Amino acid sequence: LIAYVFAIKDRLARRILLVILIAGASALQPIIRVIDATTVLVFIQFFLTGFLLADIYVTDWHRAPSTGYAMDAAGFAALIGLFWVTGNHDHVFYHPVWVVFTCLGLLVGCCAAFRGRLTSRFLSQPWIVVIGGMCYTIYLYHAQIFSAIGRAAIHVHVTRALWINYWIAACLMVPAMLAI
Repeated sequence: LIAYVFAIKDRLARRILLVILIAGASALQPIIRVIDATTVLVFIQFFLTGFLLADIYVTDWHRAPSTGYAMDAAGFAALIGLFWVTGNHDHVFYHPVWVVFTCLGLLVGCCAAFRGRLTSRFLSQPWIVVIGGMCYTIYLYHAQIFSAIGRAAIHVHVTRALWINYWIAACLMVPAMLAI
């Protein structure tokens, strides 16, 4: 049903509608989240942001976007902004303005993946592409793998600094997860 937005032939009208839908879904986020957290409606604004990116990619860039360092800088700024905004789940789930900023950061970050000279080169590395292809499988199995390794690693305390122990455990768990 969402894809019917692409039946609108006028590019500007289609994009305005997508932006309005993203803003509207973001504004309704606190209500939708409380009523029903089990449907795609909770995350619809992110799907719509992806649709907007797909529209830009196909119609403006003609599937061959030019690259530049300015997009790398914009993507890096978006990444920092996303870490800051999403560091507090209350921001993302219950404050419509932060939801809109998250969608904007995702859009700019994804544009940088295609149009940033360094970013697109980095994301084109074979090992990154393979991990990206495995992302759903990783999502499905990471909790079980981390739990199994974590139960053993939790008893090992190399230092009294929690963050050092955390990174040591991560250095054990992440390669194991990727190998499995």
